[in-house]
Amino acid sequence: MKIVKYEQKHHKIWDEFVKNSKNGTIFHTQTFLSYHKDRFEDASILIYKKNSLIALFPAVEVDNKTISHQGSTYGGLIVRKDNRLKTSFEIWEEIIKYYNKTIEFRKSEYIFDMYPSEEVVFSAKKMGFREVYEELSTCLDLNYIKFTKGRKWALTKCKNLKIVFDDMNYERYYEILQNNLKKHNSTPTHTLEEMKLIKNLLPNNYFLVSIYLNDMMIAGIWLVIANSKTAHTFYIAQNYEYKDLQPLSCIVKYIIEYLQNNNFTYLNFGISTENRGEIINFGLFEFKESFGGFGVSRRYYRREI
Repeated sequence: MKIVKYEQKHHKIWDEFVKNSKNGTIFHTQTFLSYHKDRFEDASILIYKKNSLIALFPAVEVDNKTISHQGSTYGGLIVRKDNRLKTSFEIWEEIIKYYNKTIEFRKSEYIFDMYPSEEVVFSAKKMGFREVYEELSTCLDLNYIKFTKGRKWALTKCKNLKIVFDDMNYERYYEILQNNLKKHNSTPTHTLEEMKLIKNLLPNNYFLVSIYLNDMMIAGIWLVIANSKTAHTFYIAQNYEYKDLQPLSCIVKYIIEYLQNNNFTYLNFGISTENRGEIINFGLFEFKESFGGFGVSRRYYRREI
């Protein structure tokens, strides 16, 4: 095996590998990671066997640790569709020797894997990685959508509202988002400028879905197409003055139907836990579960040197 440190010249081959991999998402691509490349010391690598690219490991160096990936929702080892258990062990062995320091990675929920790939984490644990913490997301199986009675009632409020894919009004959406997060003494992870930059970098993967009462935006959701199987929602935000109109319920239903019509399998609602899974937002879980959502784990792993 041979490890090659990522350079700009590898950008195209890297993103092409992710697209055709067993377990990659848009969050693992260099196109996505490039939006904040100046904030981190990149340590990403390509792994070859007999001159054939077999795996990628997106990573950065932070406080004398290798983290996969500090600037992305998900990280970890990305492998080919024909990856085997023995090969996984061999890859991890090379990665551990190459970095020679503490390594951490956040594994995406299994619904993001294009094909089952649990051998990647199984082998990592056998090689000394330990689970540091677990968070819980809510996922919708788009082949099994079952609204509760309360959610069905909420959806009757949609009649006078207009829902659109709305990439022209990020400023208003961001204002609503900021006002929502202020209630929790928090701010958006992304700046408005970063959101616009990501949209420009990946125009076919990031969509603002917003809802209007007459000509006024009252809610929005940032929808991310992670791969051809699974989509992800970020920043669910609404103007609380109009919450009785149930705008978020209407948007979610609209997104569900859009994804079903385009042959997606899952919609991930994201985590409803805080502080590394220690704080549980039961109200948010109940909202997401009312569309037929179920829990899926997102885990963080570390191997000490």
